[in-house]
Amino acid sequence: MQLTRARSKGGPALWVRGVVLCGAIAVSGCTNTDTQPEPEGTTTASATPAPTSTTTPDATPETPVVSSLEGGSKRLEYKWTTVTATPRKDGIQVKTVVRNTTDETNGYHVEISVGDNEGWLAYNTFRFEDVAPGTTVEQSSLVGGSHLGPTPDEPKIFIEKIDVF
Repeated sequence: MQLTRARSKGGPALWVRGVVLCGAIAVSGCTNTDTQPEPEGTTTASATPAPTSTTTPDATPETPVVSSLEGGSKRLEYKWTTVTATPRKDGIQVKTVVRNTTDETNGYHVEISVGDNEGWLAYNTFRFEDVAPGTTVEQSSLVGGSHLGPTPDEPKIFIEKIDVF
């Protein structure tokens, strides 16, 4: 799969499949037309915050869904991955959850970025190995810091890349 890197002025890099999307999509910023979770390969998603929305726990959103939570936290759900970003005094606490919805044991490599589209931008990579079928796993870490300036009150979450191996 060929990926093209596009950069919006003042914002984080977005990975977009094959084309640069013009205009704003109310909830997500990009779409993925696959109908099944990808057991192998790479998939991408990016989103900017939108009004609060909800999904059922069993739902697997085909387009990114962003929810606003208490305390300025944001949650981005895309396919089998959920990323939550919570502002802290010394950075942003990021929790990444992956659900293996296939019948095989898989590994997942998830690259995320969190920012404010005004210069504050932090990245992290989460690696989940040997995730059994039907299992949900999570990792969390603090990203960013005072060296980037004041922590954004309402961070924007981007899933830069998801590799399934």
